[in-house]
Amino acid sequence: MTQQKEYYSITNKLYSLQDANHFDYAVMATLATFNYPFVTDDKTTEEIKIQPFSVVDIANRLRLNHTRNVKINANKIKESIVKLAKANVIKIDDVVKSDGRENTFIAKQIVDVKGQYTGFATITADEYFNIVLKIEKDAEKIKALACYVSIIQRIFKTAKDELAKQAKFNISSLNYYINWESQESIGNKYGMSRKAVSKSIELLVEVEAIAIKAIKQKNAGKEVKYIYTKHSDSEKLDLYVSEQIEKGEYTKVVKAKAVAKEIVEDEVVNEVAEDVATEQLQTLVNDNTDEIVEVCTEQIEMVDTVEKKEDKAKVININADERMKRMEALASFKNVKNADEKEEESKADEFDLLAEYRPDKKIATV
Repeated sequence: MTQQKEYYSITNKLYSLQDANHFDYAVMATLATFNYPFVTDDKTTEEIKIQPFSVVDIANRLRLNHTRNVKINANKIKESIVKLAKANVIKIDDVVKSDGRENTFIAKQIVDVKGQYTGFATITADEYFNIVLKIEKDAEKIKALACYVSIIQRIFKTAKDELAKQAKFNISSLNYYINWESQESIGNKYGMSRKAVSKSIELLVEVEAIAIKAIKQKNAGKEVKYIYTKHSDSEKLDLYVSEQIEKGEYTKVVKAKAVAKEIVEDEVVNEVAEDVATEQLQTLVNDNTDEIVEVCTEQIEMVDTVEKKEDKAKVININADERMKRMEALASFKNVKNADEKEEESKADEFDLLAEYRPDKKIATV
């Protein structure tokens, strides 16, 4: 049996957050890594204290302070802290500022004791750090961490408590370890498309944060169903699939290598076009590369509905001169966008993002 791993608790209230994005989920996961030691038998726990933290602390733990987008990432972290506080996912008890230093937040996670989002999920420590240390690109890392946080909502640690109480191993308790959600459902929680989720899942498997199986269910024809668990519980996933095959619920397991192909099978042409565009942009622009590639990806997603092979061929075989013109136009657009972003950042620095969530005393701005 799989040995239990160290974990961080994260309030399920996160999953009630409206209009959540990938940064909101990644920031909340990172805040959980600052939890005070948390051990309790109290079934009505309403809060989890968080060690004092700053925006820089969050960025450092996410390894975002070694790129050119430090200020942009810092502003996104601030925005997520504000959103989490407004939604009462976290409560900020105090904000402490020392001369010339970043604000330090004194906060806690809020845990519901009733309703749809009761209790908390668990982030395995090793898996969190595999994601932030082994995925290099900022955008890919944040999206992958958000995907991981979405997946663990449907994986329950209570299974381990039940197993410990049983004299014999109860195979049905394996259900607690499995997430059956579609990629659309996983991404809808934090505002990402199925395509973005499939890429994140591929990275999460690669860095050993999750485990995945592709199976075929009885009476489902050729349809492939993907099921997930934490990498630390991959043995449970194997046992669960074996049990379902024995029962006749599953008819086939697709090999791991085939899974990666089937996840992106209908997007191969767009992947090629995206690679071409990225290469062109890297030669045109020397800084802010990650952000430009992200814009490029958004443009290419507009051709996602191309279905016929001959139409797909046209997407790949764009005339080289015309492609260069398009890339130059995109780069020009990006420069304008950067100027707008800088203006917005300067405005953000002029007011207190958390004023209405602080105690009744005057404290310096973020």
